[in-house]
Formats: sequence, C-alpha cells, structure tokens
Amino acid sequence: MTHCSRSETLQALQPIYFPGFVFSWMSLISHRLFLPQMLITPNGEGWPAFHRLLLALLNFAAPFFKASTKPKAARGLQQGVLRILLLLLHDFPEFLSAYYFSICEAIPTSCGQIRNVVLSAFPGTILLPDPHPSTLTEMFQDASVTPVINSEYRALLQGADLQALDQQLLGRGNEGIMGAIADRLVHDPNEAGERYNMPVLNALVLYTGTSTAAQVAARNDTAPFSPNDPGVALIQYLATTFDLEGKSIC
Repeated sequence: MTHCSRSETLQALQPIYFPGFVFSWMSLISHRLFLPQMLITPNGEGWPAFHRLLLALLNFAAPFFKASTKPKAARGLQQGVLRILLLLLHDFPEFLSAYYFSICEAIPTSCGQIRNVVLSAFPGTILLPDPHPSTLTEMFQDASVTPVINSEYRALLQGADLQALDQQLLGRGNEGIMGAIADRLVHDPNEAGERYNMPVLNALVLYTGTSTAAQVAARNDTAPFSPNDPGVALIQYLATTFDLEGKSIC
C-alpha cells in the first residue's frame, strides 16, 4: 500500500466519523513510518494529503478546545494535538510555515499556546531577522524574502464577495469603498460572541499585505513602506473604524 493510499484510508477513518478511534488515529498519522514519509517527498507531493489529515484532526478537536470545562479525554486530546504540532515544529517547520494560515484558522483563538507553536515555525534554510538591527534598512533586507503560503486564503475572499477589495488595492478606492469592505467583515455575534468574520478578516489582512508587497517590488521602490499605499490606507481605515475586538484582529 502506497503512502497516498494510506492517507486516503486515514482520511476515511477521520475522527468526525469514528470519534472513538481518535487516539489510535492520532498515533497512526504521527507514526515514524508514516508522517516523515508523507513530508519527505519530492516537491512536497505528500504535503497536501497530510495537511488534510491535520485539518481533520483540528476541526474535530476544536469544540473540545472551546469548552470551559474539559474532561480527561478532552485534555488528552489537546495534549496529543500539541505533541503532533511540536513534532512538526521540530522536524518539519517548513510544512507549518507554508500552511500556517489554514492551520491557525482551525485552532480556536482561545488556544494561544497551540497557535503560538504554529506561528513560531520558520524554514530551516533561513536565519531569523535580527530583532535589534542597527538601522531599519537592515531589518527590511532580512524581511525581503517572500514566504511560501500554500493555504487557499484567497478562496475565503471570493466566498465573501469582496470585489471592492481589488479596486481599493489598485488605487481606485475611496472611503465609501473601504466602508463597504468593512461592512462585509461584520456580522451578528455568533455563539462565541464574535462580531467579526475572523477567517475572512485574517485572509483580507494577508491578501492586502502580499498585494502591497508585490506592488512595491514591481515598481522597484527604494522605500519599502509608504503610508500612501492603498493597502496601508485600507488597514489604517479598518483599525480606526473597528472597535477593540476588530482592532485586535487587524
């Protein structure tokens, strides 16, 4: 049986269908004869399949993470998820950094420790930027490497019907268009009391950042940041318009 067929089998046995099998299932997807073989593949061929398995686990575990009181089994589930993410952080940080967006979206915001494990990943081929550079120019040089983002965050924006976003980023926007974008990000509070569509808002911030960076690179601007860029204006507008909850997300 090939690793792809094993992945398909494990996908069919995911915890949402067989919750009583979850701990054994976690052991299988993190086994030394499976996980490394999925992630050590030419051109990352096994990454999408393992990414689907990891999201299946996180989506199943999310309701238990949100619960105010956790039974022993739920605490064991959280520890198991944390150990798998720590394993990935130690041995395959490139995988976590490439899929960080969708992985963090599947982890409740209340699970700060687990989210920070994912957000602390960076490819082993690069050095972390100096947090105390002598000049800002040095810091921007370290940040000039474009990261690999494999998560389909653009699909969230298409589903939210945010055509006005591209108009704003191309410099054709105005305060009315920015107001329309802001309105699409707010909804009636859900069960968790959240007023903002957090997946779409996170995707918008990421899309705005990547688009603005691409525009700066295209015009070969010596100044890497300009307060007059349309993307910067949009983020400033959202940060000043939203309440404290929305500002913290931005």
